[in-house]
Formats: sequence, C-alpha cells, structure tokens
Amino acid sequence: MYKKYVLIIVLSIVLLLLCFGFAHIYHNLKLDLITVYIASHNLEANHLIQEEDLEAIQMPSSYVLEEVILNKERLIGSSVALDLRIAKGSFFLKDQVNEKGEGRDSNHRLLEMTHFDLLSSNLSVVPNSLTKGMRVDIYLTINQERIISDLLFQNVKIVTLYDESFKDISLNDTSSKVAGLCLELKDAYIPIINEAIRLGDLSLAITSKSYDENAKLSFNENARFKSYFSCLKDS
Repeated sequence: MYKKYVLIIVLSIVLLLLCFGFAHIYHNLKLDLITVYIASHNLEANHLIQEEDLEAIQMPSSYVLEEVILNKERLIGSSVALDLRIAKGSFFLKDQVNEKGEGRDSNHRLLEMTHFDLLSSNLSVVPNSLTKGMRVDIYLTINQERIISDLLFQNVKIVTLYDESFKDISLNDTSSKVAGLCLELKDAYIPIINEAIRLGDLSLAITSKSYDENAKLSFNENARFKSYFSCLKDS
C-alpha cells in the first residue's frame, strides 16, 4: 500500500511538471517570443560594437518595431552613428548604426565635431518644444560692469535630450522633463561654452532654421561680450 501511495505521488508530480512545461511552451508560442538585443551599457558616438556591448532579452514579436536590428552578426562589427549615443537598455535601430566598414570616416565634418553635454541648470530657460535633431541658437547674458546679452552660437544641433535619470528622451515622449542636452559643437568651441557657463546665463532660441539640415554652425565673432573671455584674448 505504501509503495502504491509513493507511486501515485511521483506520478502526480511528473504530471504536474508536464502541465507546467506544456503551459510554458504554449505561453511562449502564443506570445511568439523572439530574441532582441539591447545595449549592455552606454555607447558613445562612433563606437565599434562588440559582443560585450550586447544583452539578449526575450520579447513578444508584436512589440518589436520594424526599425530594430535583430541580427546579432549584423550588429557586431558595426558602429554607432557619428551624431548620437545609444543609452544602456536601448534597442539598436537601423538609423542609429552604420554597417560594417561604413560611416566611421565618411563624414569629415562630423569627425571634427565634439558632443557636449549641457545641463538644464546651466540654462536660464529650457524651451518645452526642443526635439532631438533640431538646431538652436545659444545666447549668453552676463552681468559684469553692465548687463550684456548677445548671440553666442548659431545653428547648434541637439544630438540628444536627457531626462532626470540621464536617459535619452524619445521623440514621442512629451511628459519627461528635460534635464540635459547633448550638443554638437566644434572642438574649438568647447573652451568658449565652458567659459560662457562660468561668466553668465545661457538661453536657447528656436529659429526659422531650426529644422534646416543645411544650416551651418557658427560662433558670433562680433559678440559684444567677447572681450570678457580669457580663451579669446589672442583671437
């Protein structure tokens, strides 16, 4: 009798495990789970993607956008586009990644540029209508012997907007507060903007050229406050 009870218990456990197994298989089939790769850490512009940069996750296929790259072999050896970063946990989209051997040295203008992170705390006002990819004019207001306000840079491209957790704000996200911006500037402009932050208050202006892809970045050589910049004394 004891052996009979043991056998019934064992068979019940096996049957229960089989039920769980079949349920799990059915659940996966119903969801149509697929393997998707996300960034295992923050990736800088022009970064050559390696296997350690990828983290595999399972997602229902219906949740994955067509723009997401699913092929691991296609990702490894490719590079992050020159004008953006890929944040940790983000998908790899087709327009964010250059194919193997493409793009890394194809645009000399971009290779002369630097990405500069600007915190919203360094701005007097952060416009609510800022979006990734648009261009803005940057103004500086200083209060030395007198208050002077003038254009500093023209047509500065916004590479990325960051939220309060310093994660990228997507184009369709209208609720997150902008805590920082990644700007595209020439290497020679970095000392100028750093000194500008120390001297006074920066503000951004949206103009008629904000969505003009051909608008050229420039520094206002005739700025009225230019004499206050130590990094421009010899220019």
